[in-house]
Amino acid sequence: MITGDILTKNLTRNEFIVCDWDSVIQDIDLKWTAKIIDNEEIFAPYFDYSRLKNEKGEWDLALSWKRPTYYFNDWLKRDDIDELPKDILKKFISLYIDDPLYYLDCEFLIMAETLRKLSYEKFVDKIVFLSSAPKDYETDPRKLIMMERFFKDNLGKFSLNVIHGNIPKSKFINENYPNYTVFIDDRSDIIRDVIDNTDSANKQFIFPCCGYNMELGKDQKYIEECYNKGMIISTYKQEIFRG
Repeated sequence: MITGDILTKNLTRNEFIVCDWDSVIQDIDLKWTAKIIDNEEIFAPYFDYSRLKNEKGEWDLALSWKRPTYYFNDWLKRDDIDELPKDILKKFISLYIDDPLYYLDCEFLIMAETLRKLSYEKFVDKIVFLSSAPKDYETDPRKLIMMERFFKDNLGKFSLNVIHGNIPKSKFINENYPNYTVFIDDRSDIIRDVIDNTDSANKQFIFPCCGYNMELGKDQKYIEECYNKGMIISTYKQEIFRG
């Protein structure tokens, strides 16, 4: 892995950036963790709440950033529970999906400010956010509002696209943005999918270091093959933007 500068400028081209939203532009984990704690009476028979407490026995929302698996329900599910009942899983997901004001209380992350600054550079042509759509939204109005607020001074360079169902991001990119030059996501399995299934040679792939996404770094042979094709794979420390 390469750490350090988040974006390595290629002097021979302008940049077209495709970027995930959740946990890259805005943190959704801390609020979701707080909601899980607030609903302990519902989920306690199914979730191991000790995983949300630090060594002092205190609630620690930041532990969600260190979780070993991407999905909260997989991480928190008690070891003696084989599968969450469908009604419990539905209630758990509704904490995020059914809250129309969810993103208003979510902190922006340093990548949001990085992209805001990059949008003023002449070598950056376009920044596209590519994210999953909850429910049957044509787009996610919650994210759209936050995009218009945070990037309002240079909004013309930004757009928000949503993916429905289980369509791989690589498929969406091939059909809509095959000439991308930078891809940013917090899931290393999605990074790998885009590398393997798009025209990825000589492009850059960036993701924040989180507990659930470091497995790509263990595959040194794969990373060397990527480097031999001119790719740059960068990681950076995930932080809340304090602006």
